[in-house]
Amino acid sequence: MARVLVADDDASLRGLISAMLELDGHDVEAVATESEAVLLHDSARPDVLVLDVNMSRGGAREILERIDAHEPGVSCPVIVVTGDRGYEHTHPRLTKVLTKPFNMDDLRQAVSSALLRP
Repeated sequence: MARVLVADDDASLRGLISAMLELDGHDVEAVATESEAVLLHDSARPDVLVLDVNMSRGGAREILERIDAHEPGVSCPVIVVTGDRGYEHTHPRLTKVLTKPFNMDDLRQAVSSALLRP
């Protein structure tokens, strides 16, 4: 199906997201830090990014800034997960904001929709 990069510093949530997406047939790479996410993005060329907004070492905003600075014009869609109900962020590739705790079916739908994005 698709290559998905998951970046979340919560090991249990990262594992749950990864397992759910793998059950759907996706090839999932999961990391815990901003730096790992950027490095893996450069080598794995994911089709979708699932990024935690706040991690102990960076977060979605920092990851996207580093990727965009290093590789302008990349078009990989982005889904962010956050515990902040008032979270607002705009980015041209942001397709969905999921507020924790979220339903795994909502994640599945967000990934499916992101993959349909032109």
